[in-house]
Amino acid sequence: MRYFLNDLLSDGDALYILSDLQVYVWRPGDDAPAAWSTEPLYSGEDGHYYGVALFAGESGLKALRIAWDETDGISDLELCDVALGEDGQARAERVKALGLPDVLRTADGFEPWKVCVNGEGLAILGNGESGAELMLLDPGAPQAARLVDLPNWDYTLVPSAQGALLLDRSFEEESKLLKIGADGETEPLCKLTGRESTVAADPDTGAIYAASQNGVYPVSVPDGTPGEAFGAVPLEPRRAVVLKNGQGCAIAMDGAVAVLDPAARLAEDQLLRISCDYNDTWVARATLKYAVEHPEAPPVTLWSSDRVLEDMLTQSPDTDVYIMDAVYGGTYDTLQDRGYLLPLGDSASLSALAARMYPGIRDRVCRDGVPVALPLRLTGSGMGIGEGALAKLGLTLKDVPTDWPGFLDFLEQQIKPRLDQLGEERFTYEMSAGAFARALRDSILNGYVYASDAAGRLPDYADPRLLALLQRIEEIDFTEYGLPEVLDDEDDFSYSYDNGEYLISLDLAYSFEDANWTSGTPLLLGFGDDLPGVMPVGMAVAFVNPFSSRAEAATAFLETLAEKLPEQTLYDLCPDLNEPLRDPSADETLAQLQREIDQTQAALDAADPADRQPLEEALENQKQSKTSYEAEGAWLVSAEALSKYRANADRLYVIRPTWFDKDGTGEANDLLNQYESGAITLEKFLTEVDRKARMQALEG
Repeated sequence: MRYFLNDLLSDGDALYILSDLQVYVWRPGDDAPAAWSTEPLYSGEDGHYYGVALFAGESGLKALRIAWDETDGISDLELCDVALGEDGQARAERVKALGLPDVLRTADGFEPWKVCVNGEGLAILGNGESGAELMLLDPGAPQAARLVDLPNWDYTLVPSAQGALLLDRSFEEESKLLKIGADGETEPLCKLTGRESTVAADPDTGAIYAASQNGVYPVSVPDGTPGEAFGAVPLEPRRAVVLKNGQGCAIAMDGAVAVLDPAARLAEDQLLRISCDYNDTWVARATLKYAVEHPEAPPVTLWSSDRVLEDMLTQSPDTDVYIMDAVYGGTYDTLQDRGYLLPLGDSASLSALAARMYPGIRDRVCRDGVPVALPLRLTGSGMGIGEGALAKLGLTLKDVPTDWPGFLDFLEQQIKPRLDQLGEERFTYEMSAGAFARALRDSILNGYVYASDAAGRLPDYADPRLLALLQRIEEIDFTEYGLPEVLDDEDDFSYSYDNGEYLISLDLAYSFEDANWTSGTPLLLGFGDDLPGVMPVGMAVAFVNPFSSRAEAATAFLETLAEKLPEQTLYDLCPDLNEPLRDPSADETLAQLQREIDQTQAALDAADPADRQPLEEALENQKQSKTSYEAEGAWLVSAEALSKYRANADRLYVIRPTWFDKDGTGEANDLLNQYESGAITLEKFLTEVDRKARMQALEG
């Protein structure tokens, strides 16, 4: 199930998972939640559109609908039951108009966003002009509603058998649970010992449960003493609700939901401890899947990999799995080089996946041919060239050289004389000539280091080819390419997220997950026959602590991650996937686009001649949008993107930090500043960089 989770509700019997314009309903015993569209709840008569706040009543899902006037002020409130139809649509039934409470007529502004039952009435939490506000509303006497200012913003509204409660998380060292009085004033119910993420109350007994990254546990009232934790919470909970009759405490975490058994208790040595500094929704879901399937070793997430080297040196068993960036700081490479990663060759699924990968990836996650880590995502960007802009100049990709010396000749001899032919296309981003020259210099320096490393040799910064290229960058006047000496706003550089309008882009995305945001072809420029260009990418990885006492369970967790890898990531990693990948929601989107076209066509057919022109223009734009979406947006991996990636992916190179990245002394920046200010020559700069980089390499 894919959704962006907005809220979690329960009437005690059913669990309601709210996402964008959908509600998923789950009851104990169901295999999976069933989904209904809530979009009809937002639509009123005469095209009116409501704001909607859903909440759980005693007998199902209900809605408070907010009608807004032309000034974005509230003009009416409606209370209704939510009927879940057999056609998959959620509609309003038994609608009761409440009018506009007097207190809102004089309020500076109130935007309701959370509602829950409060005795015979409703508690409504919202944003006012200067902070959070709480409105107490009796549907039987709406004009008597009260609006109370709250002293800060960080609240969660908690439904309970004893009325609505407020979780106040504004304190640095502790949270408070507040009881809302009949007059809207709050009084402390209990203090909580930590900064809990969320709180839930049992709908029958009123028992309080707090949830944090350490688990879910009962809380004693009024002293706030935590009881023994139950279940395992692998991620920070965002919402929690309790079902009736001890059937479970549901928690929501980053788009994933789990129902924990309040009767379960876990010993500390049962927990699979995961150190993580990389987060994605699919990782959350995979973590919860593992937790459900392996109750004997459920995972908890620690959210930090800062101590991994120290852990290895001290042979600490405290962490079982590490999830981290494989490039930043060089830590992963150090672990690899020193043999600290646990071989995973006994896992048939992980070995089979590694065997499918591109060599440039496989070599970085294997040791002596055996997998020691699982890649979770590739990221990367670099220079690219736009085919559309090339065509405007009468050129094709075949005309573009594949090495840096030829490319700089190409810019001077083929591009510069034709720039006036670009039309609406542009040479590059809105940036100064100096900023573009520096970007090319950085691309040359980094590209040279990456190509050298991929070739298995230490980068030679004193290579005369490198000096010659950087000297040429100094000599080229990029103001002759239409770039200003200084931008008007004194900003040196500004990006665009659509590289298709440019001839030269500097941040063309390589991976399929990011490729939909950019267009163009990568420029993988080499330095000679012995140093071909590479396609540099970053990588996030997961690996097992070799000193863990739960290595078997940790390996099983990696297998679950591998099973749930996003399809686009598998396309990035494995060259055997060669069919375009369609977006599962494409047909629904295309149907909506066609409905809009049909509506505009119907309006056009019925329009008077004087009113036809704007409708004709709108219809043409809608048709173009649908055609464009069919060609590009309907695909997670389009045929064109797949062809471009496969043409270059045999040159994938997982980045290792350069000396500039790893230098922690500030010498790298000092040298660069000295060179840019003219204090030292380019030759001196490269000589010093080479000397220091070699010293660092010798020191390990």
